[in-house]
Amino acid sequence: MNISSITSTTAAPATKVASPSTLDKNAFLKLLTAQLKYQDPSNPLDNNAFLAQMAQFSSLEQITNLSTVSQNNLLATQMTQAVQTIGKQVTWKELGGDVSHSGLVSGMTVVDGQIMLKVGDQTIPINQVTGVDQA
Repeated sequence: MNISSITSTTAAPATKVASPSTLDKNAFLKLLTAQLKYQDPSNPLDNNAFLAQMAQFSSLEQITNLSTVSQNNLLATQMTQAVQTIGKQVTWKELGGDVSHSGLVSGMTVVDGQIMLKVGDQTIPINQVTGVDQA
């Protein structure tokens, strides 16, 4: 296996714009800060409510971190599987078609988070591969 034949082209991460119906951890923190800033001094926020909100914030942050780690692990696993196909014969079907194609994998790349195999002059999404054989 020739490691120099492996390439990776990833696009810069797109900036997400939250829709009004979703709250990310930054929006949650801003709401909590505003609530503390503008609370009535004669009737401060209940300690139990404050602790509950902090626990929710902490849970949200940990779930977000876990999701990111899971996505990274999935991509790493898929990349490992793709690298193992280099130098092997693969068979694939085009989306929506019944015609099978085959060719020798010469490399792999990542495009917009999707693993692609280089087969001849084509780039094939790894999820279209239906078989792998020794060359």
